[in-house]
Amino acid sequence: MLAIRPGPFGGSTNNLQKHDMTKRLKTLARVSAALAFVICLAGGIWILASVGFDHDGDAVQTGIGLYFVGKAFFVGPMLLLAAEQLGKGSDSR
Repeated sequence: MLAIRPGPFGGSTNNLQKHDMTKRLKTLARVSAALAFVICLAGGIWILASVGFDHDGDAVQTGIGLYFVGKAFFVGPMLLLAAEQLGKGSDSR
């Protein structure tokens, strides 16, 4: 049987470790959200800049560029929302 020792602030060390891990995961998720947004947006703009809107035969490549720009504005904020929700509701278990 595991013995839970009190931590320096009166709580158990197990709770402090969970809080520290949640804080690290939130930071990692926030950084991932920012990176996903920047990389997808930069990739989409780069594709659109290299292909442009005026080429008739490159409709698929223009669509791919627009897809990545749209993906940047969806994936980045969704990862950020997931990061902010991390750790909430873990007390109910």
